[in-house]
Amino acid sequence: MKKSLFIMIIGMIFSIGVWIGGTVWIDQGKEQVEVTESVLYGEVEKAKGISLRIDTQWEEKLFWSTSYSVGTLDQPKTTFQVQNRNKKKGGFWKTEEIVLEMDMPAWFVTEGREGISLEGLPYAEIFRDVAGRTEAGEERTEEVYLADYYRIYPLRLEVQSEKISCMIIPEDAGERVTQFFQIPVLPEHRGKVSVRKNEKGEVIRVQYENLEGELWIRTSGVVSDTGCYFSFVCYQGERMLDTLKIESGMYVLPFYWEMEEGQETAVMEYEKLTCMYPLEAQTAVLGLQEEEKDGERFLIIVKEKEKLVLFVIEKETGVLLQRMEVAEWEEGDMFQSLEQQENQLLITMEDGAICFLVKDQMGYYQKKVEGNFDRIEKLWERNMLVLGHSFQWDGKRLAVAGFPYNHQNSVYLAVFEEEGMVFLGFYQHSGDLDWKLGLEGIRNPIRSVGKPVLEIR
Repeated sequence: MKKSLFIMIIGMIFSIGVWIGGTVWIDQGKEQVEVTESVLYGEVEKAKGISLRIDTQWEEKLFWSTSYSVGTLDQPKTTFQVQNRNKKKGGFWKTEEIVLEMDMPAWFVTEGREGISLEGLPYAEIFRDVAGRTEAGEERTEEVYLADYYRIYPLRLEVQSEKISCMIIPEDAGERVTQFFQIPVLPEHRGKVSVRKNEKGEVIRVQYENLEGELWIRTSGVVSDTGCYFSFVCYQGERMLDTLKIESGMYVLPFYWEMEEGQETAVMEYEKLTCMYPLEAQTAVLGLQEEEKDGERFLIIVKEKEKLVLFVIEKETGVLLQRMEVAEWEEGDMFQSLEQQENQLLITMEDGAICFLVKDQMGYYQKKVEGNFDRIEKLWERNMLVLGHSFQWDGKRLAVAGFPYNHQNSVYLAVFEEEGMVFLGFYQHSGDLDWKLGLEGIRNPIRSVGKPVLEIR
């Protein structure tokens, strides 16, 4: 939307005091959003019949819905409405989350005038050691390797789900998770420690910060009515650590329900944490989802040696129903997402590679299309890698659309056929600010609602 038009609409709304709980439609001729098409690869004829819809909002009060027919001279069509929404809607990030993470902050500091107790603090063993070499009235700073103090990382497992509004977690949950996985401390993990003492020799301030070599964990999972199913992979920086001596696979944390103060509560059974489906050594589980159609099967994306592999596992029994090699795995590859839609799967990688699968009548997935957003335009180098994909398949063409990292409302659209990508276009939405302004801390108030919507005719 042109800046002047946007300011005019905002001024008009405020001047007449229109903040109404219902829907107020404004004269559509005055709220036209501009979409500028840039063809980056191929011929736009390959995208004929594809329409793209981008929904945007301002502070959950002003809403635009803009539709654009690709490859035509037609102007975008926009509807505009004013609403007062109390609950945010849209967005494409999951509200359900299972997180396995280290119970050690990357940065920690605490202090007190009369001296502090080190008991129960993160890095307490390191602080005590350094404090033993710190003189009264002085501050001492050292660089340490965590492997000199700890054998395994302390862990915590957290669950957030709309299915569970209240849960009971045992006090020893963290210790049980830590001892179950026993993830070894990396020998390269180095940190900086500072300890300060007062004139009495009491510790009055301690600080820790990671310097390099730290481990982080990427978790994926789903919550059912009786258990939390999850998998994870460890990284050091961008390097996947698939050679750690940890049992790889799909894990389950069961729970049962009971009434607690009149509220249905999930009692988490950490003592029954187990590996439901183990995998071979040097295998990393990158993604785990419940199949959307009936929820009776799990879909697991796995890096197995130099292959990217799909496992389909029966939920009730843990039996493997299908193992399918999806693509070659190259050094430096990073899995991005697994998206489902009507018996179809879209697997995306962070370098722009995609693989599209369709489930046949026997329940087995078959590969239909593979390609890469990034083969022609170096989107990664330009910091324009797409996320929040939506896709449509007409039996011959696969259309994939997504928002770049540095835009809130503009969209990349790619069209793939059996031989690979045949079209790539960028659709600049006039509600976007110049992405460089974001580097200066200027926030764009107009933001997308959900994913781009695609239709193929």
